Amino acid sequence: MSRVRSGIALALVIVLGAVAQGLTALPAVGSTDTTALSIIGVGSIVIVVVEVWLLGWAAWAFATRAPGGPRVAAFGWMSLLVIILLVVAGAVSILVPLVLTAAGCLVAAASAGQRPWHGFRVFRAHPWAAVILLVVGSVVLTVAWIAAFSAGFFITGAVGGMITWLAFGIAGGGLLIWWSSLVQRTAASAAS
Repeated sequence: MSRVRSGIALALVIVLGAVAQGLTALPAVGSTDTTALSIIGVGSIVIVVVEVWLLGWAAWAFATRAPGGPRVAAFGWMSLLVIILLVVAGAVSILVPLVLTAAGCLVAAASAGQRPWHGFRVFRAHPWAAVILLVVGSVVLTVAWIAAFSAGFFITGAVGGMITWLAFGIAGGGLLIWWSSLVQRTAASAAS
């Protein structure tokens, strides 16, 4: 796939994911019953899983120019990864940016058709690049998190949700492209 087409796919995944997440904020919290809010919450999690799956594929295609579409097997791994990250976020929220950044190597490996834990091989093959990506990614996601939290006081509802998810999508897409190129370089060096 050409870099232009994969870039367009990446942008579409980010924008459509942000719009879908923003639409989950349309019902007013005060006037919606608990059942409806639970359904909306589950729908939001499903949107995150699908968006991470497609974002991982688009970032991999952009970084490697690899042909083909999203791998169905990667969808199951993304579902498991999102559930684990939600548990971690609930337990220790201060570590979320670090965990999300580290999860990028898992998403990149799964998008490449490898087992997700093979993504950690980048730390052995390219330790400095992986550590720099981990630090930079954690800082970027922390700043995005603080900005989204602060913006939530001023921009609410569907528009605020769309802006927040657009920012996270752009940051996540950039980090996944970087992880994908590291995973590709690691796989290429292991093959030779």
